[in-house]
Amino acid sequence: MGTIGFHGKLPAHGDFVRRGLDHQVAEAWDTWLGRLMSALRDDLGEETWLETYLTGPVWRFALGAGISGRAQTGVVVPSVDRVGRYFPLMLAAPVDDLPSLAAVLRDGRPLLDALEDLALAVLEADQPLTAEDLEEALHDLEWAWPPVATRPSPGPGQPGTWVPLGGEGVGAAAAAIADLLDRGVPLPVDGDGGLWWTEGSEHVGPGLVRVTGWPRPSAAVSFFDGAWAARGWTDEDVAPPFAGRTNGAGLEHHDGG
Repeated sequence: MGTIGFHGKLPAHGDFVRRGLDHQVAEAWDTWLGRLMSALRDDLGEETWLETYLTGPVWRFALGAGISGRAQTGVVVPSVDRVGRYFPLMLAAPVDDLPSLAAVLRDGRPLLDALEDLALAVLEADQPLTAEDLEEALHDLEWAWPPVATRPSPGPGQPGTWVPLGGEGVGAAAAAIADLLDRGVPLPVDGDGGLWWTEGSEHVGPGLVRVTGWPRPSAAVSFFDGAWAARGWTDEDVAPPFAGRTNGAGLEHHDGG
């Protein structure tokens, strides 16, 4: 596995931090996250956006190389810098050698659990991790993808779909969805398809998003407030329900913006 990197804001630092990511990947994330933050403020208004942002869930993702120049998987969480300026933090590992993004759903949970734990540790108020601490912890992670059989590619699927999930166990649901994707929407690692999934938070139920390219920022506001139908997402109830841990980032309120 290649270098795991990160980009965004950390409570221990006064500005953006970036480590271990290709320039093209980091710039693509920076642009999309910046537009998403602007859309969040514009859509929800000054009285609502911050509380919704702070209680937003942890999102996991698997993105084809056509989106940012590198196939990758990781997590993104709401974050803030030392002086109270809000911007998410993303951690990403390359997955160029996998046959399909569905393999991440099936086999990537141990890695993504570790990345999520590190991302949330960054936000702990008592002892927030510095960029150097995080970089060292990521370097110490040991993970190798298990062998995965290559499956046929039946063709592209419908983009822009929200799949609600709810009561059997996160791992079982992820594996079930991965099998569905392999049979109908293979999402090759060199394509422009993407998967985003979450165990939910105060405003967002557990579920999975399937979309081509970067989610449109105005539509991706639903990643924070769960208003999928209101922003035009196609609803597809195809997976068995499961009960994952509700896990928002739990940030504290700061006076800065």
